Amino acid sequence: DSWFAVPGFYGWPPCQYETTNIAWSTAIPNTYTYFGNASGVGQPLVVKARIFLLGEAHDLYCLNKLDGKILWIRPNSYFEAATEEEKKHPAYKDAEPIAAKLEALRAVVASGPLPRPKLDEKIKLEAELYSAMQKVDAKKFKRSAVDVGNAGFTPVSDGQHVYVWFASGVTACYDLDGQCTWIRCENVHSFEHGYSSSPVLVEGKLIVYMRDLIAFDAKSGNVVWRTPITKHEGANPEGYFHGTPAPVNVGGTTLLMLGNGSVVRVSDGKVVYTEPRTGKQAICSPILDGGSLYLVTTWSNQVLAYTLPGTATDPFKFAGDKAHAVPFDKLPKFYLDWHMGSPLIHDGLIYLLNNNGVLSVME
Repeated sequence: DSWFAVPGFYGWPPCQYETTNIAWSTAIPNTYTYFGNASGVGQPLVVKARIFLLGEAHDLYCLNKLDGKILWIRPNSYFEAATEEEKKHPAYKDAEPIAAKLEALRAVVASGPLPRPKLDEKIKLEAELYSAMQKVDAKKFKRSAVDVGNAGFTPVSDGQHVYVWFASGVTACYDLDGQCTWIRCENVHSFEHGYSSSPVLVEGKLIVYMRDLIAFDAKSGNVVWRTPITKHEGANPEGYFHGTPAPVNVGGTTLLMLGNGSVVRVSDGKVVYTEPRTGKQAICSPILDGGSLYLVTTWSNQVLAYTLPGTATDPFKFAGDKAHAVPFDKLPKFYLDWHMGSPLIHDGLIYLLNNNGVLSVME
């Protein structure tokens, strides 16, 4: 059928690799997903002279951009996200010494790569901490299986603060020196392959996707609005997506285009447009280029090109849209008709890479 198997071979240190032109490298402790691949693959974020990135299972790392030195590490587990009332639970007291041991290990990480025994200890302690928090609230503090891991997301910043979101449902805000402004947990159980959408910071709101689209006030962390996007049950609900939403300004109104093609008004979270052509498991992120929005569908392999209008009406209407089919008959090799990588647009060309490594370029 259309499925096929690929054997994967993984080398374990010591192994040899080129070091030419590498200014510095810094080891970040990791874990592995149930597929056996390394998890926590979010893109680093550069803010001034610092680099921020997430690490499994729930850590925020701050590095010096010039030499890669780890300046600080902040945990964002269910332990840190617990409310004052939840901290009164007896199981939370049991979790405190576990959290203290993990904090000691983070100090070791900051001074250099973790030796394998210490990495194993870290993974073991994180599992123990998770088990303890499950006793505090089994439903709220329950992680889902996620292909990219709990930390496979990109932080966002306004230049003064860094905002993070993890697939565990934990959201937090830090200043550039690592002082936590707020942290909270809003958790909705995941769907097939898990969440993959990085948070978006727009109009003073931090917006994340967990079946619902949730907007937090960036200053306080309070929920401003919550819009249901997909049902809260089922592994393959209609309309769910994996890409990161794209904010766009239309006539002074800020809108958010989702990976499933829907358009949401940022001020109140209302869905003002729904795209019927994307299907399930929309993977690519929408891309804004001038006055146009582009979205690549996963299953039907079309490039949907939308022309933005001058004003944002309700219901919203694009000034025009076209669907361009990717010409598979011209590909030299082809197995499975999926495009997963978000498109790159440059000089009037759209670059598409499918999941078998075939690069297509369209006007």
